[in-house]
Formats: sequence, structure tokens, C-alpha cells
Amino acid sequence: MAARDQKDYVNLLMESAQRVLNEAGRQSEGAKARRLFTEIQTGDASPKGEAELQKNLALARVADGLPGPKGSRATVEDAFAVTLKKNGIELPGSFFTVTSKFLPPIVPTSPLNTASPAASHPVPSDDDDPIGQGGFITPPQR
Repeated sequence: MAARDQKDYVNLLMESAQRVLNEAGRQSEGAKARRLFTEIQTGDASPKGEAELQKNLALARVADGLPGPKGSRATVEDAFAVTLKKNGIELPGSFFTVTSKFLPPIVPTSPLNTASPAASHPVPSDDDDPIGQGGFITPPQR
């Protein structure tokens, strides 16, 4: 995922966490989750929640690579929930379904060269090579 899409996804996770916490009647925890991912303390480059999430993601990726029982791999949502739990916020189970429809925006890319390789190097009309420009295939020497 592109960096901007990653940022958008973390924002979606944070907003979803706040929403499910509010719906569960835990508004103070919802506000705490928002602050964790939006407020930057003096001297820090990013919010505490973002830094902790990156650390938890890295740890999850290492754990996924260790030998052991093969099962489902840790997800960003899992690392997000762990980050909140380490900060005293337990997410309701409904949190894990709210992001299922997230799709990063499709950014159209401009084609670098729309012409086919053959069009950029036209074959002379007297070339009778059945495999294209470049000469005949020489049979191996026996």
C-alpha cells in the first residue's frame, strides 16, 4: 500500500475504534484512542499511537516469520488492537468487521509507452523471419 493509503487506513482504524467504543458507551476510551493517534507530544515526530503501532507491526512480522504452527498471520488490525490494549483500551469484537470494505483509491497511471515494441522498431517488408525481427534461429551444431 502506498504511504498515503497507509495513513488513510490508520485514520480509518482510529475512527472506527472511536466509533465502536462510543457505541459501546465508552466515550472516554474513544476520546483517548483518538488522542493517542492524533496528538504529537513536544519533541516527538509523530503521535505516540502511530509510533507504537509501527513497533507492534514490526514485532508481528517477525513473529509471522518464526517457525511454529501455521495459521493466520497477524494483521494491521491486530497490531492496532494490541497498541490500544497496551494503552489501556480494550476494543469490542465489532471493531474487527468495520474495516472489511476498505479499498485504497485507484490512481490511474499514465502509460509510459503505449506503442508495442514491434511498432517502435518496424520490421522491414523484405524480412521473412518467422519469429520476428532479429534474424533466424540457427540450429545447434552436432
